Amino acid sequence: MAIKVAFYADQASGLGHLARAVWLTRLLNNERRIQSAIVCGCPVIQQMPVAPEVFHWRLPCLPTRATSPGDAFKQLQERAQSICDFVAHWQPDVFVVDHFPIGVGGELAAVFDRAIREKWTTRFVIGVPYTQGIWASPWKTGQWARRFEVYHHALGYNDASFDPVLADLPMYTKATTRRYFGVVAPRPLPRSPERTSAARKIVVSTGGGEDGHRLYPLILAACAEYLRKGRIQLSLVCGPNSLITNRHVYEQTPGVRMVSALSAVQSTEYADVVISNCGYNSAYTLIQSNLPIIFIPRPTIFGEQETRAKKLANLTGVWNIDERSPERFTLNFRSALSEAVEMGSCERKLPFRVVDEGSCSHAFLTTAN
Repeated sequence: MAIKVAFYADQASGLGHLARAVWLTRLLNNERRIQSAIVCGCPVIQQMPVAPEVFHWRLPCLPTRATSPGDAFKQLQERAQSICDFVAHWQPDVFVVDHFPIGVGGELAAVFDRAIREKWTTRFVIGVPYTQGIWASPWKTGQWARRFEVYHHALGYNDASFDPVLADLPMYTKATTRRYFGVVAPRPLPRSPERTSAARKIVVSTGGGEDGHRLYPLILAACAEYLRKGRIQLSLVCGPNSLITNRHVYEQTPGVRMVSALSAVQSTEYADVVISNCGYNSAYTLIQSNLPIIFIPRPTIFGEQETRAKKLANLTGVWNIDERSPERFTLNFRSALSEAVEMGSCERKLPFRVVDEGSCSHAFLTTAN
């Protein structure tokens, strides 16, 4: 009988958690001893490359910022009940939670309570891509501490030598088995040899698209001279969560085109240089290419992307540009772009493992058994 592995992920601040779940199910797809499922309510999953064999349990959609507190609480309760219904229906052997140990909005509390009360045999696993943004202090004691005892396993989505995420894992999780899994990110498409002009092709991607409306004006201003001289062609990618409302303004700029729904995997195929924010999935996918990469990490109070960009900037052909000072940004960005355009392709040795089908199957078979 096949082992059942379910991945709980949804759209929180971006699409990264869901994208990782989709990629893990694809890695497991050829393993006959494993059946996989994704538990989420994000409609964008319909645009993602989910294998047809993967079971999708559709949760109600997450509350939006416009939802009243009362209605938001009710929606989270409905989602928690749906997750419990899923476990009862599909009976997973392993239930993997990405990054948020309490679930989005704390919705896993009711699930944990029921698991403890009914003594579920399902093994809960916390997948840890990074620890920034996990609030530890409110749940170290009392009822939450008891709930987190359901986590017997923790998988670090990196290498201990590069980013020791499990060393920072808040101690309120009682995971007795902790294993570094390797980076969870697909390999990008190779650069196409086809060239139709002498201008260098620059692809600018912002993952799910949330940062495009803020970054694209800065990049366009910094690239104005290159565009005027015809030295580059800019492709600005609009992700599914793009907030750009003046797309026509960009499309009327010579040398600039807008591209919809181009993933990090696809963005390398017709690029000479890639510019991107530094979210987990985008960064670790792009870094596997042989293209020069300019990272512009999203500044947050947690510093997740900034920390990652600083680490990756030590590799060949990678630049880390801080966007917070417009004057300094323009100067540093132009310098990086000039070097990147001249560099062409580059070979870089990765200081971490990347999860493949074999290691992925082994990890979850071991966890289930």
